[in-house]
Amino acid sequence: MGVARMAQGAHFLSDVASSGFLVAGTSWALHRWIIAADGLGALWRRLRHPPPGLIRGAGLVLALALAILAAIAWLDQPVAQAVRGSPAGLVAAFRVITRFGVSTPYLAAAALLAAGFALAARRAAGIARRQALRLRALQAGFVLVAVAGAGLAGDLMKPLFGRTRPKLLFDQGVAAFTWHGAHADHWSFPSGHTITVVALALALTQIERRGAALYGAAALLVMASRIVLDEHYLSDVLAGALVALLGFWAARAAFARALSDSP
Repeated sequence: MGVARMAQGAHFLSDVASSGFLVAGTSWALHRWIIAADGLGALWRRLRHPPPGLIRGAGLVLALALAILAAIAWLDQPVAQAVRGSPAGLVAAFRVITRFGVSTPYLAAAALLAAGFALAARRAAGIARRQALRLRALQAGFVLVAVAGAGLAGDLMKPLFGRTRPKLLFDQGVAAFTWHGAHADHWSFPSGHTITVVALALALTQIERRGAALYGAAALLVMASRIVLDEHYLSDVLAGALVALLGFWAARAAFARALSDSP
């Protein structure tokens, strides 16, 4: 199929190779999660017997949902108008920053690390060394599943909501949820870049909490870039954060047993 796509002139060799790599890495992570670690069973058990923090989590979800509705009703267009025509230097800086919201490099790196640590664990001498490498492989798989799972959910939501991007507000005076988005200009809700950076920040914080402030600041900068560059409304960014949070919680519940051994 990859050769056929290249013969049609639809893709380069690097496109086909990277797709195969990502599919292989994702398949490996899902196998480790669903089969080896009984991830779906662990997730179901967590849902049947929720931890004490679930109520706090439900409160956070409710607060985010209300903030999204409030932004749609009163804040989206005023905020978009306010940042319209931002200084050229700020826009240029955010054009660089926003690139860090693209998920492909993170997914590729997580898949590569997961596969590399897993292979190294098989060849490692000593039980302690083998266990440490297996833990790293599971942590990389956790990051992959958290980011990819939330990203996939966001990709499914975008055409369902069919929300027009802010640039259509300024170019054509159109600002609406069309509920049948078949074009990228109608895929504003939720923000995919936000989903990526927030899911990544949460997953990395779960593994190494000392970097939480840095991860959070980086995520906020990418989120701000999507608004300043007229790519998303405020509510799109908030919705992206909510999707990322839910995806992270699901991945954490599924990987609970492995992550309990994290340093």
